[in-house]
Amino acid sequence: MKGNRISRFGLFGAGILVLPFLWSFSTFFEHLERDNYNFSPPNDTTDTLIFPLTNPNQTGGLYLNQPNNFSWDSEFDEESGQYIIYERIGGLLAKPPMFMTPEEYQDYIFAKQAAEYWNEKTGRTGGKEKPEETEENKGFIPQFQVGSEGFGRIFGSNIVEIRPQGTAELSFGIRRQKIDNPIIPERNRKVTNFDFQQRIQMNVVGKIGEKLELQTNYDTDATFAFENRMKLEFSGEEDDIIKKLEMGNVSLPVNSSLITGAQSLFGIKGQFQFGKTMVTTVFSEQRSQSKSIDIQGGGATQQFEIWGDEYEANRHFFLGHYFRDNYERFLRNMPVITSPVQITRIEVFVTNRKSAALDVRNIVAFSDLGEAEDKAYRNSARNLPGEDIFTGFTGAGNTAAATFPNNNVNKLNPQELVQILPGVRNMADVNATLVNAGFVEATEFVELANARKLAPNEYTFHPQLGYISLNQALNQDEVVAVAFQYTANGRTFQVGEFSNDGVTPPRNLVLKMLRSTILDVKIPMWDLMMKNVYSLNAFQVNQEDFRLDILYMNDETGVPIPFLPDGNLRDQLLVRVMDLDRVNNNLDPIPDGFFDFVPNITINPQNGRIFFPVLEPFGSNLARKLTEERARDRYVFQELYDSTKFRAREQTQLNKFLMRGEYKSASGSEISLNAFNIPKGSVSVTAGGQTLSENVDYTVDYSLG
Repeated sequence: MKGNRISRFGLFGAGILVLPFLWSFSTFFEHLERDNYNFSPPNDTTDTLIFPLTNPNQTGGLYLNQPNNFSWDSEFDEESGQYIIYERIGGLLAKPPMFMTPEEYQDYIFAKQAAEYWNEKTGRTGGKEKPEETEENKGFIPQFQVGSEGFGRIFGSNIVEIRPQGTAELSFGIRRQKIDNPIIPERNRKVTNFDFQQRIQMNVVGKIGEKLELQTNYDTDATFAFENRMKLEFSGEEDDIIKKLEMGNVSLPVNSSLITGAQSLFGIKGQFQFGKTMVTTVFSEQRSQSKSIDIQGGGATQQFEIWGDEYEANRHFFLGHYFRDNYERFLRNMPVITSPVQITRIEVFVTNRKSAALDVRNIVAFSDLGEAEDKAYRNSARNLPGEDIFTGFTGAGNTAAATFPNNNVNKLNPQELVQILPGVRNMADVNATLVNAGFVEATEFVELANARKLAPNEYTFHPQLGYISLNQALNQDEVVAVAFQYTANGRTFQVGEFSNDGVTPPRNLVLKMLRSTILDVKIPMWDLMMKNVYSLNAFQVNQEDFRLDILYMNDETGVPIPFLPDGNLRDQLLVRVMDLDRVNNNLDPIPDGFFDFVPNITINPQNGRIFFPVLEPFGSNLARKLTEERARDRYVFQELYDSTKFRAREQTQLNKFLMRGEYKSASGSEISLNAFNIPKGSVSVTAGGQTLSENVDYTVDYSLG
């Protein structure tokens, strides 16, 4: 407290010393300003009167402001023949009266009027006239005026005004986190990193004259890029040919049922008038899509179109090659699934991108775990030191252990593996241990520290067909590994280790690897990713009025057709060739030419996903049914399954299959538009041919769609 008193006293003392300094500094600028105007008062007496401390021309700044009750006047004394100058504050004299001869007074008035004239011209704003400042135009950057007559004719005024509003924040820091969790290794419990945050929310409104206006909105926290808007608008007068020019975010609404307008455009828009003719032109990039939804009986009917190369990647995986190899056989008698397997329990681990601290474990995942054959490479004839010890079929004969995938099908059994290679349980030693034993990293195994176990609501699995579906797609370098348990022919089998199987943290769990950190289409693990699943981008799909056709883009006519132009399949609908038409509406084994809407087999109505009952519908499935080699070369799109989607799309001569149809969502008073952040005013609703009024007949949630 004592230090604070000293600081305040020092500041008060400094203020007392500053006042005489400002007084002398003000006098210096008075002389400087007088010299700039080349004023030459007659003598020292008038020098004080021309620029006194309380001169009416002084308006603050370095000078002291005039009090409101200050007055300055003069009178002529006939007896002495001199002018008397009075300066009063209220009714009291501020200083003794000053006397001037008529010649001195004449020179003084001339100098005073000249000073007022030049002050009015310069406005003390760098040679430009200062516009009158009010509470409305007062801001951080003041108005200024351009001294050009041509500028005023073009823009309607010489005044330029820029008004920025918003905030800009920058924060720097260091974050040190310590987690006393026994599951996490000791060296990973303390984490130190830099914390740099920036946040900018800026809204700039600028006006050049009366015709040109600039509007800019920028927010670093914006969810989508289109929320940051910029628009430059030039508005002409009544007699101008150019009525309006807009640059930036523009729109083109058209009040016509034949030609529809567009919203969320970015480009240039112009409106011109030639006599009585109005012309509107737009040169822009469209950043939105137009959709039409038909509502019948409370349900929304929408059309869709999906190309064959748009399967959902990195989301759906078979739990093993046993399920992939028997997938088509299990669905041969659809809608009856002839699978002896019933999965009862499953745990899924993925790369911990969210830095979660709960439900994390150290894992080591093997591609051959639970496999009756060496599945690390397509060609199993390789010479690796550990092949005959840790991978490959162990000769269990015709027992159930050799028929179904389980931990005992080869010597990757976790209990047996740990006895031979104890370092498998230690995260610090597992990589060196397995590499020295002959395993290939990222192909035969992968170790992952702090892998996150997915919650049951983050994925789904089919208990009979043996595949999982993730709610979110994985990145290219993310790992997915599983442990599952199932029953078959009255016996229980297990692949991998569960988190409560007695392996305490931080020791590693041994799991089945479904996806590695590398993307290699040459290894059989690439086949575990399902490539026969397509999304309709819809929810709660209704079986009523559902239609799906598979079409082929005919090069000769340029029109998609529901069959192949030539070959032995030219008389069959493609929806039947792809085994999506096996039964009729009563589920009798009689094809009827329509898509088989079988829930949880060919379609998932909850999330609108189509599942083909064949593994490679446009590849090996089509090749088996075509009898001519020439037709196989022309139609079979095997590259879609043997390479990545990006490489497959380069085969434009084969990428000609598409799915087209319509679906009807569930009925209700709320209608989903299947879109987010819709531009305001872009939704138009009609009923019975009559256009409804927004906020009267209906309301729109533009954010949630």
